[in-house]
Amino acid sequence: MFWRKTGIILLVIMTLPTIRIHGQEIINFEAIRDNSGTKVDFYYDFNGSQLNTYFCVTLTVSVDNGITYIEPGTLTGDIGVGVTIGRNKQFTWDVLKDIETPVTADAMYQIGFRLLRTNEFGTLTVISVPGEAEVFLDDKLIGVTQINTLEAPIGSHTLRVSKENYVDTIKEIEIESQQNHREVVGLMENFGLLNVNGYPNGADVYVEDKNLGNAPFEQKSVDVGNHSVTISMEKYETFSTTIEIAPGQQQAIQYDLKPKRMGLITISGPPDGAEIFIDGQTFGTSPITDNELLGGDHIMMVRKKGYKPYNTSFNIQIDEKKNMKYQLTQITDKDIFIKSLIFTGRGQRYAEFTAKGNVMTVLQLLGIGGLVYSSVNTFNAFEEYDKSKIPYRNETGSLSRLVSAREDMETKYNIAKTAYTIQMVAVGITVGIYLWNLMDAININPGEGTDVQRASIQINPIVHKDYTGILAGLVF
Repeated sequence: MFWRKTGIILLVIMTLPTIRIHGQEIINFEAIRDNSGTKVDFYYDFNGSQLNTYFCVTLTVSVDNGITYIEPGTLTGDIGVGVTIGRNKQFTWDVLKDIETPVTADAMYQIGFRLLRTNEFGTLTVISVPGEAEVFLDDKLIGVTQINTLEAPIGSHTLRVSKENYVDTIKEIEIESQQNHREVVGLMENFGLLNVNGYPNGADVYVEDKNLGNAPFEQKSVDVGNHSVTISMEKYETFSTTIEIAPGQQQAIQYDLKPKRMGLITISGPPDGAEIFIDGQTFGTSPITDNELLGGDHIMMVRKKGYKPYNTSFNIQIDEKKNMKYQLTQITDKDIFIKSLIFTGRGQRYAEFTAKGNVMTVLQLLGIGGLVYSSVNTFNAFEEYDKSKIPYRNETGSLSRLVSAREDMETKYNIAKTAYTIQMVAVGITVGIYLWNLMDAININPGEGTDVQRASIQINPIVHKDYTGILAGLVF
């Protein structure tokens, strides 16, 4: 046995030397105490060659500097009887269930192990129907059925037999000294079977969000429990129901889908060749003749390059033959220019160069905002300049006051002149954006506009013998 003080606190690890007996060894032993001292986690590696042999691993603790040691009774994990060789072993001590106060950083720990004596284990036989099920003893995998006379430590244990698509079987068992404990487990199916048949064939069958395929079908596996089932097919009303699947049992669904109540619609221009959208979905290219459409209210949009989009709403009755006509307005150069003349970017949006038009409008508004701001500043600056003239004109006495008044007047004049220059720059920018808008409107090809265009910015350096600068431009 070895021990070492944990002279540290939370998350600092205590490590013990190697413990070796007859070729088996415990190494990398660590203890980590939480902040409150009410829980301690232990970690270790158990090395050796006796892989199928059970050992008894023990821990004792001293909380009075090694005067006395206790063996905690609330240790859980890889501790006590039944530990096998392996790495990454772990167990936990629930401190307050054994002592009245939390442990401190001065606690001492001793760990040890020994081989189980003959009278400390029995054997276990596990048979399952069906076979090839995993067997767990106290949550540790000990093999796959069928298991015959496997050594197991004496005492109470939790046996769990698990197989995919079957319900886990869990039992409390007692292993007695030098006795064989035999368990025969009949596993219950964790699924049932679903049969679906009806009219029309080929309908999609969904259980929750899972597509089981096209009906009809038989004996499709479905998890045990309550489920919603949806059966659907194009041009037919959807059928929905709920089912309860019991382990190993079959459920049957019979469906009869009703045809959707449809009307027939014909859509024509002028012009032909326009894209037709019904309720936001592509419906075809005009002219369209006697296409089926679900009865009820709908929204139609007609689009063609070089023409303004056409939108309308309509109602079609069941079994009605409806004739819808549209007439698209062609986008002309004159219309584009007039609209851009009235408001920057409006003509571009009219021609469906939406991104370009929006950029122009925003730039124009920013230019106007800058112009208004600079104009107010210029007005205020010249007012201050005019006020500064009065002391200068009225000063007839002291030369120093006269000089000071003149300097103040000159300063106010320079501020006003700078504000005026900025105002003129703002005027130039605002007018430039407006003229750019008009020139662009003249050069737009109405047939090329589309709502999905996006603008990008190109920036290029300018190097001249007298100056350097940056040329920025918008590309659409």
